[in-house]
Amino acid sequence: MLGIVFEWLKLLQAKQRQRELMIRAHQIRTICPQSETATLLSRRDGNAQRPKKLTRVCFKIWDIFLWLNMQILGYILMLVVMLYNGWLVISLIAGSTIGYFMFGTSFVKINVQNCKTVTETFCYSACGDSETSNETARSSLPSTSASTPSNESEVTVCIHSTPKEIIA
Repeated sequence: MLGIVFEWLKLLQAKQRQRELMIRAHQIRTICPQSETATLLSRRDGNAQRPKKLTRVCFKIWDIFLWLNMQILGYILMLVVMLYNGWLVISLIAGSTIGYFMFGTSFVKINVQNCKTVTETFCYSACGDSETSNETARSSLPSTSASTPSNESEVTVCIHSTPKEIIA
């Protein structure tokens, strides 16, 4: 049962971070729109740029509450294992397995959606074309590449990391 609750808390924490990411992505999109037309349209809606202070405080309090419960439950699980009772260890493994099968697919789906949101927020153009011109930026995470066309007034910047950089 404790393993299932632990997996459920991990899912709640991922959902909490997703909600906060969506608010931040909306805020970044309104502050830094993709085109001049979007800039002119966003000036009409000045209140949408910042989340309310109460919302930010509630997010932080809920995040602290989830983190605290995860830590307490993690220590309880560790102490149960340290009892060296084989049946308790097997029940913890079974509970964690059942919890993962119940909540694991949702957890993975949320993480994929978060990656997509970050990519859509920070990468406005096809980043694969501009990365070949700047190989020195590939050595750090996240990679930053910039390309300047013949008209020096336009600069394209893409911020993201590729799976090859994470493995290497």
